[in-house]
Amino acid sequence: MSGALGDLETAAPELREAVRAFLTTGCNATAAAARLYLHRNTLLRRLARAERLLPTPLSDNLLPVGVALEIHRWRGTAP
Repeated sequence: MSGALGDLETAAPELREAVRAFLTTGCNATAAAARLYLHRNTLLRRLARAERLLPTPLSDNLLPVGVALEIHRWRGTAP
């Protein structure tokens, strides 16, 4: 799991949740921001911070990152 998430695995929960919401809305930042009750720019800043923690760009690893985040959540290690 940590292979796909890199340092995002131990980052602030709101960063993981921002990425997860972004992925579950089909990479729609506006919908993800609404789902999280955030301003779109706040979500975009969180995604940028999360992107810097991932070992590879999110756009290149959507499925592995999404699966790793769900596993992380199922284990009770995410909000």
